[in-house]
Amino acid sequence: MLKQGFATKKEAEVALAEAVRDASRGSVVSKTSVRVDEFLHDWLANERSRLRLTTLHSYEMIVGRINRQLGRHALQSLTLMQIEKFYSSLLATGSNDGKPRAPKTVRNRSPQDTEKPCARGLQTRPARES
Repeated sequence: MLKQGFATKKEAEVALAEAVRDASRGSVVSKTSVRVDEFLHDWLANERSRLRLTTLHSYEMIVGRINRQLGRHALQSLTLMQIEKFYSSLLATGSNDGKPRAPKTVRNRSPQDTEKPCARGLQTRPARES
């Protein structure tokens, strides 16, 4: 957490306690400038030996589609709105011929298991309440 300019000393102490708690739980992510395309390239390289050729081909197609729209963004700065726009574009013109994709097809190609990022060594940060 990189916040400055607290209104009171008490607010600063509470923020410090939250930062220490988050760090002890392992939910603090080191700052990095890795882009989505770099991350997916490395991820796919690591998965390659575990995948059947047909699965690998499907993943390469999906990674390519993701990279065309989101690849240039820093992974840590990727927003929910950018991801939602990506899914919307898949629904509108996501098929190979530029026609709309069926919602079920988009859902089937979406990450369903929220535990997988943690299993792969990615740390998630819970949303803060306002």
